[in-house]
Amino acid sequence: MRKLFTTLFAAVAAVLMVSFLASCGPAEEPGPSGGGGNSGGGGHSGGGSSTIAVTQISLNEISIALEVGGTLTLTATVSPSDATDKTVSWSSSDKSVATVENGKITGVEEGSATITATAGGKTVSCLVTVRDNTERDIKAILMEIYNAMGGPNWKIRNKWEQSRPLSDWEGIEWNKKTKELGLSFNGEFGLKGESRTALVV
Repeated sequence: MRKLFTTLFAAVAAVLMVSFLASCGPAEEPGPSGGGGNSGGGGHSGGGSSTIAVTQISLNEISIALEVGGTLTLTATVSPSDATDKTVSWSSSDKSVATVENGKITGVEEGSATITATAGGKTVSCLVTVRDNTERDIKAILMEIYNAMGGPNWKIRNKWEQSRPLSDWEGIEWNKKTKELGLSFNGEFGLKGESRTALVV
């Protein structure tokens, strides 16, 4: 009887020991679905600065006319006003006719050119027509000479007319590129002598 009691006591003690050890085991680590910092509203997924793209660029003029040597400055407007990069670049389709720098256009030679403004991949253009009024101004000067020197009484005078190209005028040698003007007076005009000068108007 005493032996049986001892055996039962030992069995109960063993069960209690196993239960005690199980309750003292290592704590379970939280799984990946726990509230760790990476899945929360941390800085990486938070409200970092975002880029605002340009949606449109416009110019205050779409077509202009300039004289040779004349200038005009275009104004570019980039939208939206809070675009991240509102830098505008400028280009000319023909720099021999018109040049552009920071929106300022300069007429170089008679002809047409397209000025393009670009910002954020968006573009807009302005057509520039350059006129050379040098001939017109020289004709006005020559007509003053014509009238002052009795032009109406010249034997040949029908080609001294504003509507004719300067190169057609009698006694006139005109180099449009160099702006060199030659005057040749002879007996047919009732005048004598020759004069050559370079006029730049």
